[in-house]
Amino acid sequence: MQSEDPTVNHKFCGVDKCDADHKCLTPCPNGTECPSGESCFDNTPCSSTVAPPSFDFAYCGTSVADAVATCWQPCRSDSDCCFGQTCYSSATACPAPNFQGSAHFFCGTDFCDASFRCNKPCPSGFNWECDIGESCYANTPCDADLSANSTMRYGLPDSKLNLVMQYVPSLPNQSSESSAHTLPNAKLIVLTILLIAGNL
Repeated sequence: MQSEDPTVNHKFCGVDKCDADHKCLTPCPNGTECPSGESCFDNTPCSSTVAPPSFDFAYCGTSVADAVATCWQPCRSDSDCCFGQTCYSSATACPAPNFQGSAHFFCGTDFCDASFRCNKPCPSGFNWECDIGESCYANTPCDADLSANSTMRYGLPDSKLNLVMQYVPSLPNQSSESSAHTLPNAKLIVLTILLIAGNL
């Protein structure tokens, strides 16, 4: 029996295994070559003996300083960047991105929304884990293995959350949610006092 040539690559990108098997479009021998929204799948029927061209990842930001400080969204051009950001190749201090695995599956109305709100993980990769109107997106920079606290939501820098709030102002923020809960409680207290006074 002839052994398989170890130089042949069977890892290819896709939104799921079926997509990767049928598309055979983007090889990912190192597991890090897939575009945003796709994952790298092994053991596909696709094959490639030519290594893809090397690429030094740039990063999106509102400025070079922002891109370097956050190292949040990798890019090849400005068109890859969300919410009006620019792709800066000078962000060389940022590491090569590695957003493979279910810890980077997050819900959103689109890939940008999922990547810049990090609102809800969907580790199964299926849309049923998401709220109505949202889908599950792979390869986001959000990381479900990191804690989700008030200052850092699954690794999301505050500057990136503030950016999406500027573009989608209808999204609830912490202060508005707090005010929304405080107002009904205050009305309830006043109503209770009036009822007690009326019974005296």
